[in-house]
Amino acid sequence: MLCQVFLMDLLDEVPQPKKTTIESRLRLYFTQVATTGGNKDTVSVGWPTGTPNVAPTDLLVYYLPNPYTLKKKIGSSQPVNRLAGHNATGAKRRAPVFGMQ
Repeated sequence: MLCQVFLMDLLDEVPQPKKTTIESRLRLYFTQVATTGGNKDTVSVGWPTGTPNVAPTDLLVYYLPNPYTLKKKIGSSQPVNRLAGHNATGAKRRAPVFGMQ
């Protein structure tokens, strides 16, 4: 089965070299996920130029620069940044393989 990961840069904020890095790391990560346990699923990762046709097995990822990022404050002045690997209590958890911020 083909699983597609669509990366959307709605505000055109990601420079091309960073897009290439993000795409490459996510392709590696999702290929590992798709082939775990002997599965023979394939993964397509990319930045579509138009509106993607997203199937139930696909993933749509939006990139927003920091000023537009949703932040949740839990009992302190420090925002919880889930993308940086923090959980709801603010404690550090294992960072994702691709480690992009």
